[in-house]
Amino acid sequence: MIRRHLSALGVLALAVLPAVSSTPALADMFPPPGVDILPGTVTIDFQLLPQFGGEAFRGVFSGETQVERGDPYPYTSKLGGQEALDAVITSMDLSGSVGAWPGELRLQPGIASEGMTVDANPDPADSFPAYSFFDVYFEIEVPGTPMGDLLLHNVAPLPMAAMIDQIAPDLGVNPYLAQDTVELYDAVYGVIGTVTAARHTPEPATVALLLLGGLGLAGWRLIGWSRRRR
Repeated sequence: MIRRHLSALGVLALAVLPAVSSTPALADMFPPPGVDILPGTVTIDFQLLPQFGGEAFRGVFSGETQVERGDPYPYTSKLGGQEALDAVITSMDLSGSVGAWPGELRLQPGIASEGMTVDANPDPADSFPAYSFFDVYFEIEVPGTPMGDLLLHNVAPLPMAAMIDQIAPDLGVNPYLAQDTVELYDAVYGVIGTVTAARHTPEPATVALLLLGGLGLAGWRLIGWSRRRR
């Protein structure tokens, strides 16, 4: 999955590369390792299979996502950048609604939602703009539906990516967007639909890194979303 993200680097970055500064500030370099706690909003477009109604819906969720990022290391990108850093989403607690129903989105346990940030600037003294991406594994708890209590999840990761201009980016301008569709599963019914689009917009945080990813899903007319995370 990381190779697929990196293969798209040139296409995403060419449109946003700024003029190279002759006196870049220290803040233009990747920071040391750290933990970022990001409040933010996720919107997801969701398409049900025909046997489940075949309708399209949008879910909107908000809450906090925590990301741990590692030490920057030497890495030559396709656009001449000189460094990269690895990251992993360690927690995600998002609540919201789909139609009239409350709902909750969180990380899928037991599988890492990993990511990477790649320097996309040929200037060796400036790490930005950078290409940031995460492969996100999520689950959505949906109790009390006409089909019973559902726990939805993905098997293939949902790839989320953005071009960013700082580690705490203004993602209202440059949000993380889904780079592919993924099937949505239920433990009882199997494949029940497809996530067709996703957008994660982190808000400014005290200590911040690109996020997730964040990923979120939608539901449909048969499903209500509820239960706060314990």
